[in-house]
Amino acid sequence: MVFGVGVGKSGTHSLTEMLVGSYRADHEPDHGQLIRMAIDREAGRLSDEAVRGALRRRVDRLGLEADVSTMNTEFAADFAAMYPEAKFVMLIRDAYTWLDSACNQKLARPAAGAWKLWRRNQYGGAVAPADGPEAGLASRGLPPARLMLRQWAQRYRALEAGLSPERRLVVKTFELRDSAERLAAYLGIDASTIRVEASHAYRSKKRAGLIAEMDPGYVDALVAEEAGDVMARWYPEVTSVRETALHGGAGG
Repeated sequence: MVFGVGVGKSGTHSLTEMLVGSYRADHEPDHGQLIRMAIDREAGRLSDEAVRGALRRRVDRLGLEADVSTMNTEFAADFAAMYPEAKFVMLIRDAYTWLDSACNQKLARPAAGAWKLWRRNQYGGAVAPADGPEAGLASRGLPPARLMLRQWAQRYRALEAGLSPERRLVVKTFELRDSAERLAAYLGIDASTIRVEASHAYRSKKRAGLIAEMDPGYVDALVAEEAGDVMARWYPEVTSVRETALHGGAGG
């Protein structure tokens, strides 16, 4: 069994589409249940034992071979302990282009249902400050960039802590299309069954350009303060927003 993990807009939908030729795969199955469990455990209303029991029943009921979900990120350590033979594909996008893509998604597809509950849990209704570099975010009701980056970094630190290097294959989002051979070797499947053409599924069609409009020095400082350690481990070559596609650079 393989679990796909990573924050939203890191390529989980694309990974699912790539694997459907080899696995019984699904994207974000029963995400509402996972969202409620994550919130309840964080609030102390669910014990680890209760969570793992519910997760095991969910896995048995779904009968999937590839379970790819943003919400799996919250339970990766549990899955690793419960299923010693399971494999994990960890998707990660650089913090700069992820922040831009996350803003685009929030504008194009406002959170609804359980996702709205999850967003409230993450950001508590906070809106970016109306004065200063984040005025563009504020005018659209988006959370503060610092808070979004903090959530991004916290989740990847948790994944690193919960999944030992031998249990995970790390794939950078923009390398997903070129990672068929690596995926196949790690998963023990024929590379020809991986649907490379699906590697850009669910790509955002509308780009607001909000991060590119912000002062680059301000964005760089935020990333360094909130996510610098994670970026240094996985994207050491990207040290400024100016080096990303948001400003015409090669990165991202």
